[in-house]
Amino acid sequence: VQNPVLAEIWDRNLQATGRELTSAALGGGSSDMGNVSQVVPSIHPAIAVLGSTAIPHNADFADAAASPAADAAILDGATALVWTVLDVALDAEVRGDLLRLQAERPEGFTRAASWA
Repeated sequence: VQNPVLAEIWDRNLQATGRELTSAALGGGSSDMGNVSQVVPSIHPAIAVLGSTAIPHNADFADAAASPAADAAILDGATALVWTVLDVALDAEVRGDLLRLQAERPEGFTRAASWA
């Protein structure tokens, strides 16, 4: 479950790298990020390899992932992530908002009570 406050900060920081935000439909799947998001505020963003239409988990994507465009995606994504961490680390109000939103999630959607 993506935290809306973190997602907004990430979006702003990704745009600051010069990347354009899109809301492309992603295929189904699962990850351990869902489990993590039950306990702490989380995001699970994706970033495009510009110029590629390859679908993950196939040979075309392997080729795209070894390209200069993929290197740029990694650097832009890492930059946006570091900026997001800094924004949260340096702003007590944002940290408070993140923890408040996590604690306000309906029972069964967070284990915040076990943090005490």
